[in-house]
Amino acid sequence: MATAAPDIPGIPDKEPMPAMSPQDESQSLRTWLAEELARQNIAICQHLDKVLEKQAKSQQSAMEALTAKFSTAHSDLRMAGLAFAPPPDAKLVVPSGMNEPPPVPNSTSRRSNSSDTSSLGTASTESREVSGENRRPSRMEKAWQEAQEKDKKEKMDPALGNTYSRLVTRVEIDFKESVVDSVVSFLVVLYTFILLLQTQWRGSQAAVILGLQAPDSESWPGAEMAFFIVDHVFNAIFVLEIAWRLYTHKLQFLCDIFGVFDVLVVIATSIDVYVLQPFDAGYAQNFAVGRLTRIFRLMRIFRVLRVMRFAKNLQQLRLLGDVLSKCLSPLMWALLVLGIIMVGTGVLMSQLLVEHVLDTTADEEHRMWVYNYYGNALKATYSVFEATFSGSWPLLARPLIHEVSEWFCVFWIAYQVVIGFAVMRVIGALFLNETIRAANSDGEAEVLRKMKEKEAFSQKVYQFFTAADASGDGRLSYEELEAALQEPGVEAWLKALELEIHEAYTLFSLLDDDRDGEVSYEEFLHSALRLKGNARAIDSIMIMHEQ
Repeated sequence: MATAAPDIPGIPDKEPMPAMSPQDESQSLRTWLAEELARQNIAICQHLDKVLEKQAKSQQSAMEALTAKFSTAHSDLRMAGLAFAPPPDAKLVVPSGMNEPPPVPNSTSRRSNSSDTSSLGTASTESREVSGENRRPSRMEKAWQEAQEKDKKEKMDPALGNTYSRLVTRVEIDFKESVVDSVVSFLVVLYTFILLLQTQWRGSQAAVILGLQAPDSESWPGAEMAFFIVDHVFNAIFVLEIAWRLYTHKLQFLCDIFGVFDVLVVIATSIDVYVLQPFDAGYAQNFAVGRLTRIFRLMRIFRVLRVMRFAKNLQQLRLLGDVLSKCLSPLMWALLVLGIIMVGTGVLMSQLLVEHVLDTTADEEHRMWVYNYYGNALKATYSVFEATFSGSWPLLARPLIHEVSEWFCVFWIAYQVVIGFAVMRVIGALFLNETIRAANSDGEAEVLRKMKEKEAFSQKVYQFFTAADASGDGRLSYEELEAALQEPGVEAWLKALELEIHEAYTLFSLLDDDRDGEVSYEEFLHSALRLKGNARAIDSIMIMHEQ
């Protein structure tokens, strides 16, 4: 049983604290947060002032010591006759906020002061200073002259300019190259469409020659001349593009596999347009010339593959190319395993069915069918390949089961379960895993995704801020925020921003440092971005206040 605490004389009883309303408690919390943040800001500023003052003192003392050492070394060199006169435009760079070092005494005053110490040293020094043209420069003078000559050479030659000029030149080249890439990509796609029309026109001509289409039904007037002009125009454009890239990147352009591919395609198409086509017109009946023309004409199809060169400018195409390149190694191993399985199965089927092919008592037509599909190792392997990938294995299995032996049903069931189902599913899962891994390991794609998420979040915050800013002055007051939070649907809006209503009040109180009752959009957006995530700063502050 609990006993009452005894009364202690001289100490009055502690009065119980009155109950606080939610508004007073919220106001007390805001006041405490503001005072705590102000106290922490003052402490941080005082600490930074001390650190900066200490650094300034240490830098000033180090500069004074360096100046004293320089003066002493210069004096010793002058005494030994090894000093040199610095160039007139040479200046000692002194960091901001520090005192300049005392000036070094000139040569005349030092020579007058040291004249009675050593006549030999003075005479030799004066003779060297008078005959400055004949004396040999010191190593420091040579270094200074080489630095000046290098600086002049860099200023005269733009290719050897400073870092800023090289950076500007690189940015200009990249911008021009991006524009050229976009234009060339569009032209390649357009040329692909024209090549499609040209192929359709040639098919129409073949139909007329075969008698499948009447000559008067041809609906391609002037097509031959139009395609001839288009071939010359596009080929000239692509030649100019290759010349520009070689002029811009020099031989470095040929170090890229895509660059070599572009050059080969342009050379082949140029030979077709400017050499073989005019030659073919004069020797239309020459079979060898016609075949050579068709071979070089096929190179135009590879021009379509040049679109892959510009896939780096498109995120999805670039990601697809990266995934395919990273899946080459698993693909080779998967093909090796499947190849071994299919070759072994084909050899087995050919050996099992060779006796049926040689059996003269069997049906002749079925023996020919078995020979056409399983007569040797190559035919049997291709039949197994069809049964593995095409899904038409019942057409290859039923004739064997009905005409040769019913035991072949056991073989085909086992093959389809183990190879067609299990092995193929494992290989598919392996490729899917490699695709996901390649997509997750793409750092640039991850940065772009984060930027898009941040941009979408900023757009939502801007919409909320604009809707809440009733005055339209670009600043959100406490009254405007309170009125906006009373609107229906605002709670769902804030949840989409990963904020709660009480967090919006607290966020406004934290941002309103000057207690003027207004917050700008930039402040609101910056703090809203910081509040996203699992372990948020506002939760930590609330826990600290409750403790």
